[in-house]
Amino acid sequence: LLIATASATGRRTIAEDEACTLQHKIFHNMDGSHKEEALCTMSDGVEVLISGGKRHAATQRFFLNKFKNGEYVAGASTMKAAKGSVVDEKTGRMYLHQDTVLHKDIKTVNPRSSQVRATTGANKLLVVRVNIDGGSTSPPYSTSTLSDKWFGTSGDAINNDSQYQACSFGKVSFDPYIGTTSSGVNISDGSYEITVSASYNGSDSAIESEARSVLAAELGDLSQFDYVALSVPSNGQQYAAYAYINSWLSLYQGSYVTDVTVQMHEIGHNLGLAHSGEGSQSYGDTSGCMGALWDDDRNICFNGAKNGAQLGWYDDRVVDVSTSGYDGLVYGIADYGTTTATEKMLLKMSVGSTDYWISYNKATGVNSQPGEGANTVMVHSRSGGSGYAESSLLAKLSPGQSYTGPSTDVTFVSVDGDAAYVVIGEAAPTPAPDCVDIEGWTDSYGDGCEWYETYDQPGCPSYGDMWANPTTGVTPGQACCFCDGGVPNGSPVAAPVATPTSSAPTASPTASPTATPSASPIGGSVDCPDFLTKSECNNVVGCSWRKVRGSPKACYDALDTQTCSKWDGKKRKCKKKGCLFSDDLCTGRWD
Repeated sequence: LLIATASATGRRTIAEDEACTLQHKIFHNMDGSHKEEALCTMSDGVEVLISGGKRHAATQRFFLNKFKNGEYVAGASTMKAAKGSVVDEKTGRMYLHQDTVLHKDIKTVNPRSSQVRATTGANKLLVVRVNIDGGSTSPPYSTSTLSDKWFGTSGDAINNDSQYQACSFGKVSFDPYIGTTSSGVNISDGSYEITVSASYNGSDSAIESEARSVLAAELGDLSQFDYVALSVPSNGQQYAAYAYINSWLSLYQGSYVTDVTVQMHEIGHNLGLAHSGEGSQSYGDTSGCMGALWDDDRNICFNGAKNGAQLGWYDDRVVDVSTSGYDGLVYGIADYGTTTATEKMLLKMSVGSTDYWISYNKATGVNSQPGEGANTVMVHSRSGGSGYAESSLLAKLSPGQSYTGPSTDVTFVSVDGDAAYVVIGEAAPTPAPDCVDIEGWTDSYGDGCEWYETYDQPGCPSYGDMWANPTTGVTPGQACCFCDGGVPNGSPVAAPVATPTSSAPTASPTASPTATPSASPIGGSVDCPDFLTKSECNNVVGCSWRKVRGSPKACYDALDTQTCSKWDGKKRKCKKKGCLFSDDLCTGRWD
C-alpha cells in the first residue's frame, strides 16, 4: 500500500535495501496543541520524513501510534527501506516502496523499557544563533544573551542548566560547551553563530537541514556536542519550538529560546520524556515542565510519573505499594536535599499494564512555582515501564480528600510538618483539629480569621495584636488558631472579654491539665490554671499556652530557655511550644 514515486532529478532512488534509524519529532505549539512527525535518519546522516505517497497521513499515523504505544523506540529502532524507495531531496521526504514490509523490516529494542539517553551526568550543550535568508533575517537575541539565558554565564539566575541541576540535586547538568572544536574553532561560552541561505519561503525543515550542514562544515562532527539548540527567527508558524525524542537536537523560534520552561520542555523530549496530559489536553498538566508553560523564570521541575519512571533522580525515595499499601509521610521534591532515604517521595502502584504514581507537589524551593496543584497530593498514570509514554493527571488532592483508583483508594489525610500524610488502602479517619477559632469572632473591620490566614504569616506576627473586636476587645491573636489563639476543639466556650493586663486572676481553679508536658518547665511544677484561652494563660506567671504531644493546645507549665533554645531559628515551632521568639532566638516565656 506504500507506493514510491519515480526517480527524477533531485531525487535519490535507493538501489539496495537501506537501513535507517527511526526518529520522532514533536512541535510545541503556542495554543497548547502539538504536531508530531515520524522521520528516518539515512546512512548518509540525512533525515527524511517517512511518506507513503498518497497515503502520507495514514503512514505517519502508523508510525506515530507505534511510538506512542512503545512498540517503536525513537533513536533506537531501525527500518529497512526496500530497494526502489525514493528520497526526495527537495521536499525532504522518503517515499517507501511497496516492497517495504513494516512488521518485518523494522527492528526495535527493549520496547516499553528503553531509556535511550542518559538522565544523569554532565552534558555539553551548544546553543546556536541561526541567521537565515543569507543573513537578511536574524533571531532576536545575541549569542551572549543566549549563553546567559541557557547557562547563566552573565548572572541569569534561573536557566535550563541551573534548573536541571537544582531539580536533580546535581545529578545532571547541561553545561556550556567550552573549548576547541575538532575543526579548531574556539568556543568560550557555549554559544555560536551561523548564517544559512535557506528561508521560510521554502520547506520549514530546510533551515534546520542547512544549519546542520553548516555547523558540521565549520565545527566538525556534531557528535562532539551532547546537545545542540538552534535559535531561529520568528517564522509566523504555529509552533514555539520542537525537539527530537531520544536525540540531541532542538529548535526554538523567536523569543521562546529564552523561556526556561520551553528550554526544559524541549530538552525533556531529547531525554525521552513525553507530554504530561490532563483530561483531553495532551499537555494540559502544568504541574511539571512537560505541560504547556511559557515562562522566562520559573522554579518548577517534573511530575511524579516523569520522576519515578524515567528520570531516576530520586530512586532511593521510591516505594512500590502495589501489594502492601501505604500509611505514612510523603515529602516534596525540594525536601530531597534535607532528608534521608528513609523519607519517601514517590509511591508506585502497578495495576495490570498501567503504573500509578503518587507524589506530594510541595510548592517550595526548586519547585516553588508549579503551574497547578501546588501543595496537593497528585495521582498520575502512565503505561508500565520506563520508556517513552505520556502521563495523565488523574487527581489533585487537598487534605481530607481521596481518589478512588482501580484497585484501592488514595487519601491525603493531612499535612504533617513538612510532609503529606498519605494512606493507600483503607484510610484512617481525618483527625479533628486541635484548635478551633472562637465562633462568630470578627475584627473591627468585620473580617473573620480567614482574613489573617490570607494576609499574615502563621502566628500572625504582623497583625495578631491589632484590630480587636470593638465589643469584646478580643484580638486576632486570641481568637484565631492561625494566630496561635482559638480554643481547644470541643470546648463550649463563648467569646471572651478583653483580657486585663495589670494583674493575674485572684483565684485559680483547682483542676490541673491531665497531659504531662513533654519537656521540663521552669523551676519545677507550676499550678497553671485550667484556662480556656491563650491570653488568660499567658498572663499567669510560670504558665504558657502551648502544644503537648498527644493533646490539644492548653495552659501548661512554661518551658525554660534551655529547652526552648532547641527551636532557635524556627519561629513557628518556637511559638507552638509557648516560647518567645525574637531576633531568631527562642527563649522561655518567664526566664
